[in-house]
Amino acid sequence: MKSSNNQPMIKAVIFDLGRVLIDLDFAPLLHRLFNDSSNEDAFERFERMRQDEIAQQYGRGQIDPHQFHAALCRKYNLTIDFQDFTQLWCDVFTPKPDMLALLQDLQGRLPVGLLSDTDPLHWHYITENYPAIAAIPRPTLSYQIGALKPDPHTYRTAAKNVGTPIPNCLFIDDLPANVQGARQVGMQAVCLQSAQQIRDLLRTANIPNVSPRT
Repeated sequence: MKSSNNQPMIKAVIFDLGRVLIDLDFAPLLHRLFNDSSNEDAFERFERMRQDEIAQQYGRGQIDPHQFHAALCRKYNLTIDFQDFTQLWCDVFTPKPDMLALLQDLQGRLPVGLLSDTDPLHWHYITENYPAIAAIPRPTLSYQIGALKPDPHTYRTAAKNVGTPIPNCLFIDDLPANVQGARQVGMQAVCLQSAQQIRDLLRTANIPNVSPRT
């Protein structure tokens, strides 16, 4: 069945995590770890750090948090202990109330999923502090499935976890490369601009009851 815009009907919505459902501020982390005083965008600096093989292994679940901490300390000559590192590593999240409200408005109305490149420390913190995200029944997490976006396996697993055919899933991410990866496997995908953008898109696709609950 097609929606009014001639796309397959959206039957499930899958969210990215960072900079989609919650915001990220890496500046304090980078400053404390690396005594960084540059004016470079902290998100871009952190993304480059995440491309390091150590971070890639951690994101794929190939090393555990203690091994990740030890590897970073060796590579960057850090002297921070594991407990302090954990607090710094997790002290990067801030709420996005409009997106969390959208998530809650959709929950119970159609299958909702999560597809995130994340790690055990971050995920534990998220589930302890963001109950709407913790309530997502079968999140797809990179460290659990052994793959990072835009690996096709990530999108196929996310669709399976929401019990919905790939063409009927809408994926929402903040990075164009991840949106393109979703589209390449046949998933509908959009690069997030605002919560209102997503609400409007869902209304256009004839998804009922996407107005904020009162």
